[in-house]
Amino acid sequence: MTPDAAVDRYLNERRSDISDSTYYNHSSMLKQFVEWCETEGIEVINDLDSFHISDFKIHRRDDDGINNVTLYNQMTTLKVFL
Repeated sequence: MTPDAAVDRYLNERRSDISDSTYYNHSSMLKQFVEWCETEGIEVINDLDSFHISDFKIHRRDDDGINNVTLYNQMTTLKVFL
């Protein structure tokens, strides 16, 4: 399954369980993750390992320059997704 398809499946499953704002936040953050996967050539979600997750975290922190609280929240969302 592609990362994009996996995110769509996750969001569809969670849609009735979370608020609109939480849905929007998860959708936005996971879109950034899918875009990163595409740039890294990750085509199958099962190919992810802990090094990929670490690389994504470093990318968000260093390249996108987000603050620590936002980074923590986004990585928590990614953890729940995975």
